Amino acid sequence: MSSTNEQIILAAITATGPKPIFPVRGRSTDPEEQQRLTAAYQAEVAAFEVANTAWDQALKGNARDIKIMLTDRSPISKQLTQLDKAIGDSADGKVFVGTVVHVTKEASSKRGIVTLHTGTERENKDLPAGQENVRTERTDNPDGQAIARLATRLIGHRVTVYIELEPYKNGQQKVRVLRHVEDLGIDPNYDPQSRMVRS
Repeated sequence: MSSTNEQIILAAITATGPKPIFPVRGRSTDPEEQQRLTAAYQAEVAAFEVANTAWDQALKGNARDIKIMLTDRSPISKQLTQLDKAIGDSADGKVFVGTVVHVTKEASSKRGIVTLHTGTERENKDLPAGQENVRTERTDNPDGQAIARLATRLIGHRVTVYIELEPYKNGQQKVRVLRHVEDLGIDPNYDPQSRMVRS
């Protein structure tokens, strides 16, 4: 058995939980008590067999799920690859810190637009000084929706953002796609009325 399969089995056992324990038969010198104990034992054995079969099937199901998760085509592997690009030392990603000041939905792309105060000196005609935008995946996709909702809950918080520079228009341009947000706590300088960070 390969070490990978051994690790999958161990992970599946952990996910499945404790294996049912075969019941212990009670003993008594009293015939009536012994009869009651025997009947109870037989019921416990029957229940054990049902539980053990269910546990075995759950274990196999968890092992199959984990094995699939490890393949290159799984959605989880795809997300981890995207995150690798965001956090790696390459031209495909960026990691930086800012305060979430606003989250909207772009009608044309259905992506979430997350506005961050980063103190950037780069000018953006649509945003106040020091602010910049990043985009989520499309919000009609569960992953994009989840990240947009997380960013919305973190309005007013300092965050670390992990960005993948995703190519589009046949690779001629890149869009900054938010792959992960790490909460660093409330920014005391954030003003919710103006959606600005006081300097």
